[in-house]
Amino acid sequence: MLVLGDFNENLLKYNEDKQTSEYLDMLLSLGFIPIDTKPIRITDHTLIDHIYTNTPKKVIKSGLCLADISDHLPVFCTMANTLSTNNEHRFFRDFRCFNENAFHQDLLAVDFKSLISNDVNESITTIEDILRAITDRHALLRKPSKRQRKRFERPWISKAIAHSIKRKQKLVKTHLCSTDPGKVKK
Repeated sequence: MLVLGDFNENLLKYNEDKQTSEYLDMLLSLGFIPIDTKPIRITDHTLIDHIYTNTPKKVIKSGLCLADISDHLPVFCTMANTLSTNNEHRFFRDFRCFNENAFHQDLLAVDFKSLISNDVNESITTIEDILRAITDRHALLRKPSKRQRKRFERPWISKAIAHSIKRKQKLVKTHLCSTDPGKVKK
């Protein structure tokens, strides 16, 4: 099992801060050990993004990603996986030809009271099937293109965020990786 997150508790202050010490002692008493003990912020030497496990033998590799998607370095942990992988294709609703008025008319045509019976599970299944059929009629399920699949893999990255990432990567290459101390400081 893994416990992970941005806990905002600096583990590097374990010996100095009583609250941090008690927090880590509590996790250790539950059988969880920290996976990574390197600072995630180079400038102020903090370790606030934690990964703990109670199955350390399954850890294949862990560490910090030298990526610039945040103000601190992302942590990662690769574990041995015994679960089967899901190779199902994802589908999405195509709303390009969606007609809201026609959709509403189809919904209004359904007599929902007549669908309710004494068996709650049967009623819900029937209503769900009718709603799915109406939705399928107005917004077809489609298999995404390669470009769309790439967007589904990282839906949280908008165009603006992607632009910021590219700009920050450029600055990292020109300033942080520079041998000029002035550029590194900037």
